[in-house]
Amino acid sequence: MKKFQVHRISLFIVLITIIACKPAAHIQVLQPAQILVPEHINKILLVDRSKPSGGWLRNLESVFTGEELNQDQTGRRNAMDALSLALTRTPRFQTMDPGVELLGSRGGRSMMTPMSWYEVQDLCDKYNTDAIVAIEMFDSDVTSSSLSRTVKEKSKDGKETTRIVYDGKKNGRVQLGWRFYDRKNKTIIDTYQDNEMDEKTSYGQATSKAAIDYIENSVTMVRNIAKKLGHKYGTRIAPIYINVARTYFKKVKGSSSEKFEEAARYADAKEWIRAITIWEKIADKNDKDAASKALFNLAVAYEVIGQLNQALQFARDSYTQYGLKSAKSYMHILENRVADQEVLQRQMHEQKKS
Repeated sequence: MKKFQVHRISLFIVLITIIACKPAAHIQVLQPAQILVPEHINKILLVDRSKPSGGWLRNLESVFTGEELNQDQTGRRNAMDALSLALTRTPRFQTMDPGVELLGSRGGRSMMTPMSWYEVQDLCDKYNTDAIVAIEMFDSDVTSSSLSRTVKEKSKDGKETTRIVYDGKKNGRVQLGWRFYDRKNKTIIDTYQDNEMDEKTSYGQATSKAAIDYIENSVTMVRNIAKKLGHKYGTRIAPIYINVARTYFKKVKGSSSEKFEEAARYADAKEWIRAITIWEKIADKNDKDAASKALFNLAVAYEVIGQLNQALQFARDSYTQYGLKSAKSYMHILENRVADQEVLQRQMHEQKKS
């Protein structure tokens, strides 16, 4: 068993080394939002309107359901923090998160009726914003269980023994509701309910209690799930910058190998124009392997410098003329990026005018 574990670790290290050594260009890509927000909205106030209104009854309910103290409160705050962090990666909006917390439904299991427009106006005036994004519902649930199983073991003297161990499991779920209020038009741009589940397990614990205690605690589980949902909603309402990596070819065989490696060194140094000049010459040669990879690298280079249509054409040429398989998948990525640009132009209209 130990030999197998060592082998797996060694293989993992080898794979990481291979990936780390493969040259890659790192690019910030603006990913379109899922909804279109009116152009007059530039400043957004973040509000938590999901504080349970049940008071001590809610706390009593938590005791009976096994919910840990401040589990939902911590989760709500982390969902809002994750949304706020996601929105720092958009050029579309400015956001304010002053920690406004309002009472919501009892227990947090249902969406409240929307805020009155008087209340929306008052909050927007106070913080000088154009709109409000509010958590309108938050509820979490974590369940745990353990199952026993028999394990056979051999002692040093060769005798076989059996013992009972326990496998622990925790399932966490968060339900979260959002509303996006447009102050000027007095409309709700978006009403969205979402949920996320997570499962954690432990194996071979000595007792049933140890099997459960070994797993991360419920507050941490809810916090991590809530973060996912907060970030997810940020990508729904705003174009968000994400980091992507594009690998490129560094070596080829044959007469072009020396110049190909030179171009790759320029790319490593982020001197893309100089690399492009070399790859363009190699792409014109009658060397299938070198030309196909040079065209692929040109696609990467043109994406890096922001010329997506040229990048797409080079990726297409690499695939259609030479059948380079990696160029086919990259071609589809670039086709999606070109299509996204049209969506982004509509979503970023306010910035284009200013």
